[in-house]
Amino acid sequence: MTIDKSVVTVGEDTVLTVTGHGFKAGEVVSGTVHSVPMDLGVQTADANGQVVFTFNSKDLEVGAHSVTLTSTTDATRTGTVGFTVIPVAATASASSSAAATGTGDGSLPDTGANGVLPLLAGGAVILLLGAVMIGAAASRKRRKITAER
Repeated sequence: MTIDKSVVTVGEDTVLTVTGHGFKAGEVVSGTVHSVPMDLGVQTADANGQVVFTFNSKDLEVGAHSVTLTSTTDATRTGTVGFTVIPVAATASASSSAAATGTGDGSLPDTGANGVLPLLAGGAVILLLGAVMIGAAASRKRRKITAER
């Protein structure tokens, strides 16, 4: 079995198409949406043993759902396919969150750390100069001690 959309948004007027395969030609097949049972009626399998059911997902609740197709003459010929209904906020908040925190071009938002590199370089230079001065003072002290002996 196949379904044309595996995820739909709650309340949207979305038509889903479920296609069942493997039935006998001319076999009558019933369809049911599960979670809250919704009868899809019956269809007759074509010469290839295929049936097609369509239904609207507008009134379905948020969550996991499934569609079951079953032969009316042989209950062992059955198939189930699942789909999910998501809340409107899940798609809206994801897009508004991206718009609020980024530029929309895939770059990261500015966090205020852009001017840090020059400051770090300046600090490193100051530390290096301090080390050179300490080394020079120590060298002078050693020369002075050596000269006094």
